[in-house]
Amino acid sequence: MFPSRKALLNHQTTIEQQPAPWGELAIADEFHLRGLCQTQFAARVLSGGIAHVCERDWASAAESADAVLPHAVTSFRSDGTHSVLLELGDGVLAVVTVGYGRVTARIAANEPAVLAEAEAWLRGAFPAAVSADSTVAVSFWSYGNCGGTQITRSIRVPSWHEIEANYPASVRDRLARLVDPAFRPAEGGQLVLWHGPPGTGKTYALRALAWAWRDWCDLHYVVDPMCSSASARTTCSRSCSTSPTRTSAGGCSCSRTPGS
Repeated sequence: MFPSRKALLNHQTTIEQQPAPWGELAIADEFHLRGLCQTQFAARVLSGGIAHVCERDWASAAESADAVLPHAVTSFRSDGTHSVLLELGDGVLAVVTVGYGRVTARIAANEPAVLAEAEAWLRGAFPAAVSADSTVAVSFWSYGNCGGTQITRSIRVPSWHEIEANYPASVRDRLARLVDPAFRPAEGGQLVLWHGPPGTGKTYALRALAWAWRDWCDLHYVVDPMCSSASARTTCSRSCSTSPTRTSAGGCSCSRTPGS
């Protein structure tokens, strides 16, 4: 009575568009139900010809998308995550995933200004995590069967003033500029390399930077050695799609040289 699993996986559906730059869109049925909201979002953006799309990602204490559930046309819950497809009026769509200490949102609208308004509304519904008691939110990336995944946790960090006496003057002088409240990275990005034998304080200095940069920087740490492969680098680069007002900094355990 029902088609075989193999037949389902090999089945393809063709959606014919009225004149569109991409011509015919072929969608395969090979997708995880976990991506239901994201698939519907992409299909509606393409079929509706919505002109502008943005993606935002931020740390938040929210544990579910219940705050916006009244606006949802589709929702999907799994262990640890909650995704919703939202209709926000005037042709504005958003797909939001909440889980593991982060909120990821994709927004589509026909006017760029409306994207900013929708983003502000979502950030109000899912407030950013606030650093308190010397803790910062750090996203830890690993590589699995479905590509890169991240889990965000709050970790306790010292201020530079608490630990600077542990470093020689030559190191203190070079780090002073980085921990200065006025420091911002170069427009095109900036790379900082830590090097030295084990036990010389590289990790503690990096944590002090995390505290000094907490107001304008999202922190990402690549745990899995697979970060050295091209596919993992492509996946993990998605973590840098943050708000224009914030910067991403990251480190990689496979090289033991944290960078920003």
